[in-house]
Amino acid sequence: MVGNPQVSIIIPVYNAEKYLAETLGSLREQTLDELEMIFVDDCSTDASPALLRDFAAQEPRSRLVFRETNGGPAAARKTGMLASRGKFVMFMDNDDQLYPYSCRRALELMLANPCDILNFHHRILKNGAISDPPPTQTIPVAGALEGDLMTSCMRNLFDHTLWQKIMRGDLCRMAAGYMTDEGALGPLDDYYTFFVIAFFAERYFGAPEEKLYIYRERIGYCTDVSAVMRSVKTVRMCEAFLRERGALASHGERLNMVAGRIYQNCLDTLRFAANLDRGMMEEAARCWGAQILIDFMDRLGVFRVGTDDRNGLLVKLANAVLHGRH
Repeated sequence: MVGNPQVSIIIPVYNAEKYLAETLGSLREQTLDELEMIFVDDCSTDASPALLRDFAAQEPRSRLVFRETNGGPAAARKTGMLASRGKFVMFMDNDDQLYPYSCRRALELMLANPCDILNFHHRILKNGAISDPPPTQTIPVAGALEGDLMTSCMRNLFDHTLWQKIMRGDLCRMAAGYMTDEGALGPLDDYYTFFVIAFFAERYFGAPEEKLYIYRERIGYCTDVSAVMRSVKTVRMCEAFLRERGALASHGERLNMVAGRIYQNCLDTLRFAANLDRGMMEEAARCWGAQILIDFMDRLGVFRVGTDDRNGLLVKLANAVLHGRH
């Protein structure tokens, strides 16, 4: 175990045996010595725990944390943040990779450009080949930003994803103390974690020329209807966080922006499902849950949906998507 790590990199792990060996291999090659790798196993039922133990036996920079209950990536990241000791924190998904110099270079950038959140860029790993991301993906704005970082994020100056950033460790640990352990948020769970961190952050720096992360693109990973529909719950959790801080009135517009982004992602998933099978669309309507949908629309006032349409809302939404109307 590293005594005084400069960087803690947090990796939630759940049933990741298919790609985990490659992820571990890229971490083993990191050239930064003052690094702690915190693996948070979220009750995996495959060979992931055994792979982690074998890795930890050979890698002194690693730390293993085994959760007693499955809580999803957001809860696992919270566990990792609270366990971290690094001056700075990075995040990594359990199927992605880094370049050998990635952690060292991220640290150099943070030391040269002191801020709360530093955003570098990434490349895509698909079918065994690494390439630059498509132009449709958000490119981090270059240079410094201050103030309301969540609004800047929602205006596409940079992305909400956690895995292409390095952040102040004390900021992340403080934010983790305010996060709930409630899980099952779906594949958009990083909106919640970043929302809480950004609430406390004030300074951002973007380095789009630094492509330090290798993101594995998997077809269908974020197109599972049931999983993506659960992401609506993220908005309610962000709202609860603001309410507990007494900041709902002052931060309501930021919450509306996040709600709009998540809603659009859900619509995109429904649209994708509609192109495949009507039964998937009907399942989407069932798993979304009319009450959740109405709650976040009505309370936030984002989409001006009347409460008298509770029973027919999802049917109308499904029909609109099925027939190509927005």
